[in-house]
Amino acid sequence: MKRLEVLDLFELAEAFSTARTSFSAEKAKGSDIFFPAVQLENMLRKFESDQTAFPLTRDSARQVLTALQTDIWPHYWDDVSRQKLKSNAFEQEFQSWSFYSTRSKMDEFRHVLAAECRKSETYFIDKKVGFDISTLLHTAEENLHAEALAVLPSGVRDEVRSAGRCLALECYTACGFHILRGLEVVMAAYYKQISSKDKAFRSWHDYVEALTDLEQADENGIKPRFPSPKVAAMLDRMRQLDRNPLMHPSDTLDEMAADTLFKLSIVTMTELAKDMRDHAGQTEMKLVTGIIAAAE
Repeated sequence: MKRLEVLDLFELAEAFSTARTSFSAEKAKGSDIFFPAVQLENMLRKFESDQTAFPLTRDSARQVLTALQTDIWPHYWDDVSRQKLKSNAFEQEFQSWSFYSTRSKMDEFRHVLAAECRKSETYFIDKKVGFDISTLLHTAEENLHAEALAVLPSGVRDEVRSAGRCLALECYTACGFHILRGLEVVMAAYYKQISSKDKAFRSWHDYVEALTDLEQADENGIKPRFPSPKVAAMLDRMRQLDRNPLMHPSDTLDEMAADTLFKLSIVTMTELAKDMRDHAGQTEMKLVTGIIAAAE
């Protein structure tokens, strides 16, 4: 997907209109032709280079550029390298018929562009509630706090970015799949860090049960700080009300449902990330305390 720079097309239209007027004048001085021709050439080269959405018009742009090379520039430059202007370049006078070939190619360009614009699949993306469209399309992971991203696996960033793009482009069910995939990546990393076990589970239910087991008090009746009961409860709620229904082929998301699921998943990821950050700090503190105690 490539963004269509509408302003570039507007600036090309301005240069095109100015040049067309100059080239059609019954009589014109060299200075009146030269500067519009330079501007038109620059804009056409930019169009030919950047506007891949209009392949036929790009070819027509090349034809206009060729016409400028053969029809206009020989009147101004001493050589093809265009290093030195002729002495009377700006004072010479031209008749309208002098640039007939260039005007014809410009007319062809206009007709081809009009035809391709009518067939071009160009859309405007409506604003989504609470989101900046550019962020959703390109960097949706910015909805996660920087501290959360710092402790989460790299794969989460890709899934959240894909989910944001799907939300912006109104692929709502796909948004749900991607954001839940991202949450599952976080869930696996969370369990691995808290339990110190590299174990994969077949379902969200198994993850929730494993986290619930880790919450149980030890033989002295002391409950561990991690995992927090809040985490298991949030994941189980999403498993039952969001994740499991979405896996059914007949279930789809509309804009409101996708928006809610995206935001809820971001909140849940953030909660897991906070636990992971705090757990890592606690582990480092215990390690330092143990080293000091051993030294004493």
